[in-house]
Amino acid sequence: MANMLDYLAWRGDLPVDRDPLNENDRLIFSQLAYVAFDRLVPSGYGDSVALGEAASRLLAMDPEAETIHQTSYLWEGNKRLLTALSVSARFAPMRLSGYVSEISQEHQKQFAALTIQPGDGSVQVAFRGTDDTLVGWKEDLNMVFDAPVPAQREAVSYLCGAAALPGPLYVCGHSKGGNLAVYAAAHCPQSVQARIVQIINHDGPGMDEQTVASEGYARIRPRLSTYLPSFSIVGMMLEHEDTYTVVQSENKSVLQHDALSWQMMGARMLRAEQPSEASLDASRVLRAWIASLPREEQRLFADAVYEMATAAHARTLSDWEDNWPASALAGFSALRALEPTKRKALERALGSLFSVVARSIRLPWRKDEEISE
Repeated sequence: MANMLDYLAWRGDLPVDRDPLNENDRLIFSQLAYVAFDRLVPSGYGDSVALGEAASRLLAMDPEAETIHQTSYLWEGNKRLLTALSVSARFAPMRLSGYVSEISQEHQKQFAALTIQPGDGSVQVAFRGTDDTLVGWKEDLNMVFDAPVPAQREAVSYLCGAAALPGPLYVCGHSKGGNLAVYAAAHCPQSVQARIVQIINHDGPGMDEQTVASEGYARIRPRLSTYLPSFSIVGMMLEHEDTYTVVQSENKSVLQHDALSWQMMGARMLRAEQPSEASLDASRVLRAWIASLPREEQRLFADAVYEMATAAHARTLSDWEDNWPASALAGFSALRALEPTKRKALERALGSLFSVVARSIRLPWRKDEEISE
C-alpha cells in the first residue's frame, strides 16, 4: 500500500509542466496547511518563498518541533513530508505566500491558511483543519449550533484576499479546513466564484442548512469534490453532499481521518466501494444525538466540556496529556463547580447520547425499523 510519501518517491521528480496537478497533489496541499510556517512564509502576496526553501529552513531551525509550536501528532508525519517536498523537483519550486495563523481564546477562533502557486498559472488556497489547541476543538463544537463561527468568516475574507493573485483558483482543506474551503467558496463574491475551478473537501464536516440553501452554494456546488476514507465520522457530519468519493486508508477506524494514511496509485487515490457500515452507524448515532438536543442545550454542553478541559489552564491537547493527572483532577473540580444550568445540560446531553446509542445497537432480534436513524 502506498501513501503520499510513496507518491512523492515515485512521481516527485515530475515537474508540473510535464505532469499536470492531480488529486494527490491537492491532498498534499491540504496537508501542507497544517505546517507551522510562522516567520518563514510571507503573510501577504507581494512576496513569496519557494516551498523547498521554506521546508528546508523549518527542518533546520526546528528539527524536533521545539522552536515553532508543532503538535507531536502532526509534526511526526509532516516532518517526513517536508523532507520529501524539500528535494522534490515537482514541489520544491512552488511558491508560498499568504500564510496566516490566528488563535483567539477570547473569540474562540482557530484559523490558518496558506496560498500555493505551483507554477502552472493557478492559485491553490489551502485551509488548515483543527490543530491540537483546545480552543480549536471548542470552535468545532460551536460550528454545530452557531454557524458561522469566526474561522468561517475569516476564510471568506482570506479567499477574497488570495483572489488578488491572477489565475484560476482551487480551494482545498482537510477536516475543518475542508469545511472552511466550501464555506469560503459559497460566501465569496460572484466575481471570485467565477474564477474557482474546484473546491476540494478532504473529510471535512458539511455545511449548515442556511449555507446549503443559499444561492452562493448552488453556484459552486457543481465544482465541489468531497473525499472521505471508508471510515469517516467528521466528514459525515452536518449537511453534506450525497455524492462523494470514498478512498482507501492504511489505518483502521477513526485513525483513517489522517490524510497521510490515504492510499494512492499513480495520479489518483485508490477508491473504496462505500463507507463502512461502522462509519454509517456512528454517523447516524451522532446525527440523532445532535438532533435530540435543543440548540441552547448544545451550547451549554459545549461550554461545560470546554470549561472542564481548560480548568488546569491547558491550551492544547498536548498540554493536557503532558500533565494529565492534574488536568483530570482540575476537570472533575470544574464539573462540581459548573453553573447549575450547564451541569444539567451536560447530564441531559450524556443521557440523550446513551439513549440514542441504546436504540441504535443492532441486536439479532430487533427489526431494522426499530433501529434509530
